[in-house]
Amino acid sequence: MCGPVFNEFMKEAVKKYGGGPFRVPPGGHFISFAPEIEAKLEEAGIDPTARAETVSLEGFCALARALDKR
Repeated sequence: MCGPVFNEFMKEAVKKYGGGPFRVPPGGHFISFAPEIEAKLEEAGIDPTARAETVSLEGFCALARALDKR
């Protein structure tokens, strides 16, 4: 449901402000996930769409164990 709304918003924003490549701000990091990471998140009981700050320490430990199995 949010995808089409965001798409329309971005079309209008690009018309008004222009577009270009995304630049990571100073101090930021661009991270991409391999497709199998989503499965590991689910295996650890973590919602793949959850914000990192909402994941418990136990959740991160479970993820580390799941990733260690690779």
